[in-house]
Amino acid sequence: MKIAASTEQIFTLGLVLAALALFPGCAAQQQATETGGAAPAAYSRPDGFPNLNVPIAPATRQLEVDEKESLARELAAKRRPGAAVAGNRAAEQRRLAQERQAAMLREIEAGEGQ
Repeated sequence: MKIAASTEQIFTLGLVLAALALFPGCAAQQQATETGGAAPAAYSRPDGFPNLNVPIAPATRQLEVDEKESLARELAAKRRPGAAVAGNRAAEQRRLAQERQAAMLREIEAGEGQ
C-alpha cells in the first residue's frame, strides 16, 4: 500500500510539472497582471519561446567600483592569518592553550606512573 501511495504522489507531481511546462505563458501573464504592465518582453514571441535578444535588467542594484574595492580590501584583511582574532583576545587564547597543554601533559604523566 505504501508503494501505491508513493506512485500516486509521483504521478500527481508529474502532471503538475507537465502542466507548468505546457503553459509557460501563464506565468508571464500572471506576472504582468501583478506588476500592472504588459507581459515581459522575454515571452513576447508568438511561439512561446523566450526572446533572447531582449536586454536583461539586473535583479538588484549593482555595486559601484569604490564599493567593490572596499569590500575586496575588507575580505582580504579578514583572510590574513590571525586577522580573525583581535589583539588582546589572541593573547588570551594563547594563554588558555598553554594551560590546556600543561593540564593534558600532567594527566598523561599521572596515567603513566600507574
